[in-house]
Amino acid sequence: MADSTATPSSAPAPKTPLKVMHVIEDLENGGAERVLINLVVGLPAQFFHTMVCCLAKKGRMAAELEERGMRVITLHKRPGVDVGLLWRLQKLLRAQQIDILHTHVFTANLWGRLAGILAQVPVLITHEHSTFTIADQTRQRIEQQLARKTTRIISVSEQLRRGLIETGGLPADKIITIHNGLCLPVSVNEATRKALQRELDLSRFSPLIGSIGRQEVRKNYPLLLEAMPKILEHYPQAGLLLVGEGPETSHLKQLAQANGLAGHVIFAGHRQEIYELLSFMTVFCLPSQTEGISMAILEAMAAKVPVVATRVGGNPEIIADDRYGVLVPANDTHALATALLETLNDREAACTRAQAGEKFVLENFSEQQMIQRITTLYLTAYAQKCAGTVAIADTYAAEI
Repeated sequence: MADSTATPSSAPAPKTPLKVMHVIEDLENGGAERVLINLVVGLPAQFFHTMVCCLAKKGRMAAELEERGMRVITLHKRPGVDVGLLWRLQKLLRAQQIDILHTHVFTANLWGRLAGILAQVPVLITHEHSTFTIADQTRQRIEQQLARKTTRIISVSEQLRRGLIETGGLPADKIITIHNGLCLPVSVNEATRKALQRELDLSRFSPLIGSIGRQEVRKNYPLLLEAMPKILEHYPQAGLLLVGEGPETSHLKQLAQANGLAGHVIFAGHRQEIYELLSFMTVFCLPSQTEGISMAILEAMAAKVPVVATRVGGNPEIIADDRYGVLVPANDTHALATALLETLNDREAACTRAQAGEKFVLENFSEQQMIQRITTLYLTAYAQKCAGTVAIADTYAAEI
């Protein structure tokens, strides 16, 4: 093991733990929010003192951090352009003497890095969770300017990394792919499972198609509702379990009612009991128009639930050309319904893919792997600013 006290004579003594601040708009339900929480909880305390800043509001998931004694700050961002937010955030960064600023999702990536530059934070890390940034030319120009001052950019998938470089025009040498990770292996609480079965009356459906995610336009849940009548022709007792909430929830409920599906669709709302709910699903479906690396798909695979998803974003990196699930074109109702029916009709083949998918996730998408890579990134990035941390990075590398 390297000697953590052995530093170059010209360098300052190692400064540990380094102060890390994660910035995000809020901690409402979503994949990026889950990644942030898993990362903040898992970062090694011997190296980092970590806090979270929510620009707009804390959100319901903030309680998971606060219950662990972790600090969550909110700056109460007003709707639209809140110029005062920039002043408040840079003041906070200076007051807390932040060493590493890690921002998530476009709004926080924008305001966070601007504030970080003003506050002269040594290391600026930005985390790209989806293709939102490269889908809009104005955002591309903003990102190109900010990238000059950004230490490293984390992409959650290789597909997204290529898009950031080829379409977004961002510097390839600053972008690193670090896949999202899960806390593995999964476990199911039987008492909780039985309570959910009673509450949601899940036993009335067979088979049960399910989906988990923030109910927003890019998740394209109307496509799944459009596919349901075809499923019901072959499986009259089939049900659809939608877990999550979002700006499209009210619209989705109206669609279900208008299409005569109200008796077959359960809107379960925001839930913490993800694996208990997955245990009821015959097949998991995600009809998104765009994805980074879907935490929901990874969770379904880890739970050995057969997966049908759209061939978008990082999904092919997880499903691996139908070896671990079934991929269909985006926005194709017929293809989605056909894939769901084929999965339901051939349970043996679906089970084989699900078992292979579980093994693939266990080997490649663990939370520990994600945390190790980001820890190394933090330490090596900071070492470039302060040579005294080189020994810390060496020590950590030796330990893992």
